Amino acid sequence: MLSSNNILKPSDGRPVTLPSQDMIIGLYHLTTKRVGSAGEGRVFSSVPEASWRSTSTSCT
Repeated sequence: MLSSNNILKPSDGRPVTLPSQDMIIGLYHLTTKRVGSAGEGRVFSSVPEASWRSTSTSCT
């Protein structure tokens, strides 16, 4: 595995990068709940089903 893909240094286990302000804001944005957003409350049994539903024209 490339060392650029590691989160921790193999030699001593310390983090390779520390979270910057941009990373923290991005993680916050990705994990906030958006009330009333399209698809809210929908549950899929598998990734292929979710993919199929997202490309389906009759997605309600």
